[in-house]
Amino acid sequence: MGLVIDTSALVAVERARAAWEQALDAVGDEQAVVPAIVYAELLVGVHLADTEVRADNRRRRIDTLVTRCPVVDFDRAIVARWTELFAGLSNDGRMIPASHDCAGRAFGCPRGAS
Repeated sequence: MGLVIDTSALVAVERARAAWEQALDAVGDEQAVVPAIVYAELLVGVHLADTEVRADNRRRRIDTLVTRCPVVDFDRAIVARWTELFAGLSNDGRMIPASHDCAGRAFGCPRGAS
């Protein structure tokens, strides 16, 4: 099916002092993508880092992430399909967890860590 990586999941991994690389390994063979807006938000984090070391570390993690997971547009067509899937699953009683919870757990963070 695939995984859409969310900013809040990556922030949770960083706050838990976990390595993004290990988190990505936990995804296994599941295809994962980074929406362009998530990539932009992550880069803002580089610019807002309180030290040069933290900025450099964030930049390295982001570079590793986008090397392994392509950056994709999250355009109207994708949003339309996502909402159809969400509604269909909801109607079947199979809710999609909140993105920060689902993706955070996929990245090895405990529920509510984000």
